[in-house]
Amino acid sequence: MKQKFELFFAIIFILNITGKAQHNKDTLVTLYYNTNEFRLTDEHYIILDNVLPKIKRVRKIESFADSIGSVADNYTLSFKRAFDVGIYLLANNLPSITGNLYQGEQHKMYFPLYKNRRVDIYFILKSANDSLDDQKPSINAKPSVIEFDLENIGFIPDMPYVNANSVGYLEPLAKQLKAYNAKHIDIIGHTNAGGKFYEELSEKRAKLIYDFLVEKGMDSTHLSYRGVGNSKPLVRFPETDEEKKKNMRVEIIISF
Repeated sequence: MKQKFELFFAIIFILNITGKAQHNKDTLVTLYYNTNEFRLTDEHYIILDNVLPKIKRVRKIESFADSIGSVADNYTLSFKRAFDVGIYLLANNLPSITGNLYQGEQHKMYFPLYKNRRVDIYFILKSANDSLDDQKPSINAKPSVIEFDLENIGFIPDMPYVNANSVGYLEPLAKQLKAYNAKHIDIIGHTNAGGKFYEELSEKRAKLIYDFLVEKGMDSTHLSYRGVGNSKPLVRFPETDEEKKKNMRVEIIISF
């Protein structure tokens, strides 16, 4: 815990110094992760929420994983970490990201290993005078297929509509996915319960995301949607509401 607070205050200290200098320099914020985790934690939100008001634009998100696991799995994990960070930044109205690098384990090994499980975010402060040209996010040493769940998108129980907390993430989701220029994106709806009603519900939820992406300018010939009910639950025997929510999800499969 002490180490976490030291990291937090170090970030704020760097921001203050750079802001007073009035130079167009990168401000680096690093987020560390537990093994196999890619979702933003409460600590991550605290760090980002304190930094965001000082930021003019995001220059680059660079994501890493440790060497535990296969090379392909580590590339996918680093992608998920960068994607989740990117969604949150776009949801907070930061200008478009100019570059993403999903490095997997391709970096100098640090010890302890948590230093390799990280996302580095390079910002330009609001005091910067120069602007950077927009570029589409680039994927470095990527796998051909990446699968992940849209955990920021939740639905009203038994209905094909997103809940109020999810509305603000739809626009950033479309921007992120559109920028990748993927060969194909498959949208898969899942539910927590079985039966014909829930199979149809899962398809309707997937179609809702599909329709929104098409409305935002994505080429429908590169998109598909389907519902699979509860045939592939993340938690096989859910007991808590949180476990049930994990099964009520929309999955994205991106093919490059």
